[in-house]
Amino acid sequence: MKKTITIAGAGPSGLTAAINLAKAGYDVEVYEKNKTAGGRFKNSFQILENYTEEEELFPALYRMNIEINFFLQPLMKIEFYDHKLNLYNMKSLKPFGYLVRRGNAENTIDSGLTKQALDAGARIHYNEKIDLEKADIA
Repeated sequence: MKKTITIAGAGPSGLTAAINLAKAGYDVEVYEKNKTAGGRFKNSFQILENYTEEEELFPALYRMNIEINFFLQPLMKIEFYDHKLNLYNMKSLKPFGYLVRRGNAENTIDSGLTKQALDAGARIHYNEKIDLEKADIA
């Protein structure tokens, strides 16, 4: 009998955990309080930073069993403004970060990771919170 793992939240961390645990043979149940993964975002952008880590993002995602089935754009040039609104243009050979889309639309990180979690065998329960009275919490 497979051990059931319960995950609170269908954000990128919860879905990444679901993908890896399902691929490792666990029975995975994800509970998301909202009606969709990424539902609180309206096709907005976020940056996955890359400049403070020694490991590049692509090998890290590969190591985490994440396929790139979502919008992911490297940022090689960035404009910074100081408190006096002075502009500073910066360029780098290594991406500062990667731009991703958030939300429940096609090509967002949320929809991409949801598809990967479901394909791996995880089950996602929307509009539901974990019932702490019934949960087996270690």
